Amino acid sequence: MATMVKLAAYGVTFATRQRAAALVAQMPTSGDLTLDFDGVKVASPSFVDGLIGELSDRASVEITGLAPELEDLVMRIVERRDLSSRFRFPAAA
Repeated sequence: MATMVKLAAYGVTFATRQRAAALVAQMPTSGDLTLDFDGVKVASPSFVDGLIGELSDRASVEITGLAPELEDLVMRIVERRDLSSRFRFPAAA
């Protein structure tokens, strides 16, 4: 069973790679992870890139609750880092 992390519990705006690293440091270090972006209003490209980079060693990360503009950004970064096999984006219900 995947650990669920609701990013909105940490704020609604996110910027910087350092913030991404600090958040990931608070997450469990092993097992599958589900990141829920529901309620997140802004996430800068540097935050998202840092977040994806910090989580790139995970076997599986599911990302849910993305607003359309964030979904495009996150998917581009995952593809650019060639991590599509580790990051999943379930279809909206």
